[in-house]
Amino acid sequence: MLDPNAIAAAIGINQEYAGKGVTLTPIPDTPLSLICRECPTVALSTESATYEGTSSHLVNVSRGEEHAQLMAQSVELVSGTVRRTMDFTRNTVYPHIRRVVEKYTTAMASLANAPLPYDLDAQYVPEVYRLAPGREFVEQWENTPRATSPGVQNFGNYSPEEVISLAKLTDDGDFNSSMRELLEARNGEGVGLLIQVLDGRMDVEKLPTDYVLPLAIIVKNIEMPKEGLQTTVASYNNARALVANIAGHRALGAIRIADTAFKNFSLYPVSGSGKAGVISVNGEVWNELLDKDFSLEMLIGNEILGRKFRGAQLNDAEARAAMLSAYEGDKARRQAAHELNRKVAERAAVQNVLRDDIKCVAECGEFTVEGDTYDKAWGRLRDFVDAVYKNQFQQHDPVMVISAAVCLVWYAHTDAARVVDIMFTIEKEQPNLPANQVATLATLKYLCAWVTSQINVSVAAH
Repeated sequence: MLDPNAIAAAIGINQEYAGKGVTLTPIPDTPLSLICRECPTVALSTESATYEGTSSHLVNVSRGEEHAQLMAQSVELVSGTVRRTMDFTRNTVYPHIRRVVEKYTTAMASLANAPLPYDLDAQYVPEVYRLAPGREFVEQWENTPRATSPGVQNFGNYSPEEVISLAKLTDDGDFNSSMRELLEARNGEGVGLLIQVLDGRMDVEKLPTDYVLPLAIIVKNIEMPKEGLQTTVASYNNARALVANIAGHRALGAIRIADTAFKNFSLYPVSGSGKAGVISVNGEVWNELLDKDFSLEMLIGNEILGRKFRGAQLNDAEARAAMLSAYEGDKARRQAAHELNRKVAERAAVQNVLRDDIKCVAECGEFTVEGDTYDKAWGRLRDFVDAVYKNQFQQHDPVMVISAAVCLVWYAHTDAARVVDIMFTIEKEQPNLPANQVATLATLKYLCAWVTSQINVSVAAH
């Protein structure tokens, strides 16, 4: 059972340790001590030991078939112990760890990166407001006084298709196509709101600006009352005129504001979203800036600076550098705070998913340690997590923490923790290694660890 390589290795180790006064002996009452007791030993000369001499001497001192039988039993003892531990870890412990890790990953998914402190609200005037037919239509209210809102007005019940059909202004294909896209966007939001104005459920003043131009066109086009509508022709036409006037003036105002903002390169609209943490910008100006290498980071930096730079200044190189500097400084502060919060959240998530696992096992009565209870298991886990996260600035691999915790709480009576640590280390150092090769390498490393854990090292005093 010996070959030149094995004997050469043994001789080399013997010579090295003998020179240092180091003696290796099996720890009593271990499998290794049993093997050494049952098998012959040889005192090797550190100066003249050779494969041929050592092998011949081993044959002479061995007891023939009895030795072969003892060696076979020793091999079975070692291989059986290692195989059972590896199989148990791979088939029971590893899947247990993976289940807990998946729950942890889900719990931490929302904390992957420090969130930006702002959301962008780019306000665009719908395309129908920019096309010539729409602009020419609203010019009729250019020099007319704006009417006072008459409140809600009932023009009858209209279907979505009727609303879209009535919103056509001319035979212009581009305009009508853009109008349909506007009204059908966001699951037909525009159609739905216009129907509410037409059937008297919404005041024209409360209609979002995007849809006042379509409303003005529709009201102009519904020259005759719907059948069954209780009204007089005079009242009906008066209501049409008032609603068209208000919608037309609002559409005209939106067009003028957009034109002025683009002409003056005004990035920020007169009225923003009104929501905290939201930066509102004029969409057309924003697009123009993006074409000139402006960025979201610069926009946030300018917000941090209190919108210090406006208009043409937004294209100035020094101003852009100042905006970026403000953003990067704020980002570093946010990232530091986020990292600390993430560590707190990491500890909480690790502890919570493991505690939930203990609760689940306790409810099923499937403790792996005899006499174990929820309180005992939870106590071991709590003490372990407290020790690991004692230093809040120390980095930890949460997967490794969870692995160690699962082995401590459920499988402390086995050697699973050592096997898991070996397997994770191999996967981390060689992430592209196939699973079967990871298992083989882990088995060899565990075998070495298992054997060396049963060896006592003593050093002679000099």
